[in-house]
Amino acid sequence: MLEWLEDLDAPGIVDETEPVPRKVVSHFVPVNDVAVVSRSWQQRLAQNKVYPTLELLRAELAMSRGESTRKAEQIRKRLAKQRNVSDQTSKVGPTSPSSAEQMFPESRRKQERHFPSMTLGLQETNAPRVTYIWNHILPDDTSQVLDKLLSRLTRLGHSSSLVSCRVVTEEAPDAGLVPSRFGAATLRNVRRGQVAELERRHAQHQGIKPRALPFTDVRYQNADDVRDQDETGSTGRPNTAGDWIVFEFANNSRAFPSYRTVEVATALRAAVFSHAADPIPEGLSGHGPDGRPSADPHVAFLPLPYAGSPRGDGRLLGIAVSVPDAIDEAAR
Repeated sequence: MLEWLEDLDAPGIVDETEPVPRKVVSHFVPVNDVAVVSRSWQQRLAQNKVYPTLELLRAELAMSRGESTRKAEQIRKRLAKQRNVSDQTSKVGPTSPSSAEQMFPESRRKQERHFPSMTLGLQETNAPRVTYIWNHILPDDTSQVLDKLLSRLTRLGHSSSLVSCRVVTEEAPDAGLVPSRFGAATLRNVRRGQVAELERRHAQHQGIKPRALPFTDVRYQNADDVRDQDETGSTGRPNTAGDWIVFEFANNSRAFPSYRTVEVATALRAAVFSHAADPIPEGLSGHGPDGRPSADPHVAFLPLPYAGSPRGDGRLLGIAVSVPDAIDEAAR
């Protein structure tokens, strides 16, 4: 079901309410002191590498019956250590009492935080506040399964964004916001291969390490503006206009003078191409199947020198990747 959903195009959006700003209040949040108990220690403990369980030790002892008595004696000592809980809890470690005390929430320092947010206004009718519209007909069995999944959905994005979702089977209203490469508003959306990517990343962080959910950005535009563009055939933007992805050089990184721009751009171009499928799309490579330069817009790699200022010394401050709106999805 989820793999079927991720293959659909980005939905249109109907928002029938006006956003209402939430009153901003101060929250004093306990600070996590990672110096007392490091994340790596927590991970080893969670993976059962600090102290094996008694069951594993007993199983290992049973398997070593026929082996050397020295190994069996080592396992017995480890078992005895596991049983001697009072010895483990009374042994003084290197952590100072003041640092250990900060582990308790009531003893941690409190830091003031603000959580500004917007909420959707109340409605007089029972119509959905926000509707996502996909132009696909759902079979009855698929609709029921999807509705059960939505009944378990509690939030969108942040854990404080509580929601209640369901499948709407009646005729949907016209979308007010539609996907458009010329849109100014950008929203996150799922992408093809999302479920497999989530499973791969979970195998890495195991719910312990910090993690970021994979997503793709989708531009949205007012549906009326899109219809006006279709009628006039003009967008007011050149076909080379689009996004700039900027990579800034760190302060302690190697300084490159302006005459190294071609080498820096070539290095980034090669790095991007190494992750692209073969054959490389024309919108990315800038060359057609015959090897000739493309006549259509394509991705460009643009070194950014420190110039245009009386103090500009010409060194490279970073490099940008220009992604035109006109390139196809494969190149993007």
